[in-house]
Amino acid sequence: MEFTRIPTPQGDINAVRRGTSPNTILFIHVNSGSWRMFKHLLASDSLASRYTLIAFDLPGHGDSADAPADQQAGQEVYTFAGYARAAVAVLRHYAAASVVIYGCSLGGHIAVDAAMQLAETSNNEVIKVRGIMTSGSPLCHNRAEAIEGFNLDPDDNVAAAESLTEDQVQVMVRKGFGGEEEPWMREAALRTDARARPTMFKSIMRGDGRDHRKFVRETTAFPLAVVNGAEDVFMKVDVFEKIHVGHGNLWRGRIIRIEGSGHSPCWDQPAVFVPLFEEFVDESFSGV
Repeated sequence: MEFTRIPTPQGDINAVRRGTSPNTILFIHVNSGSWRMFKHLLASDSLASRYTLIAFDLPGHGDSADAPADQQAGQEVYTFAGYARAAVAVLRHYAAASVVIYGCSLGGHIAVDAAMQLAETSNNEVIKVRGIMTSGSPLCHNRAEAIEGFNLDPDDNVAAAESLTEDQVQVMVRKGFGGEEEPWMREAALRTDARARPTMFKSIMRGDGRDHRKFVRETTAFPLAVVNGAEDVFMKVDVFEKIHVGHGNLWRGRIIRIEGSGHSPCWDQPAVFVPLFEEFVDESFSGV
């Protein structure tokens, strides 16, 4: 794998790439996570032999730089739109022309926002989104939708905490990832910029973002796959039927739930998830 440091207005981004195909897959990780959560997907020789695989640390996460201190109004980094601008910058750095995006949790929201930004591109630098898959991402852009989609604990909201207690770190590791625990999980949670979680949460509560639900309901430009863990404790699972079923271009026409999986099925159930993901990617790029 090839590691690169990419300068962007959102801060220098740590990225990893495998493969040389003109067709690209971009992976976007969870809140307080790392590109390393996509280890099983990046290790797929089947994917790497046919596609270019790119993962990166979000600004303020992992080995990427923290967001600049002097952010202009409307250009804040630790928001759906700000993170999505960083994702688009990564794609442009690698001169991607055609992409499938997989986002887990926060990454799913970012994936949709990135697709919206790319759809608005009016210059000659066109990056075509061929498909999006999300896991653990109940789309929301305001307080009401966030409450509808997430199991929020007002007394212990890990997703909005400036700093984390030891118990909160354990919640992130065990319930956010599940499966085999690795040292990077704890390190990623503790490393995350103290501004990132509260800024992101406040942005959602204020309704700063764009309407992701409306976008995915109306788009027919690419398929959207929703693959959740059946045992995800962070979400209200019923909301996904309301958001997605009967609208847009939902892959297989239904929400897919993986038994025995939690918030990050790509990590805790790779034997089930990776073949499913490969099937979605193949269909997306072939236009099936």
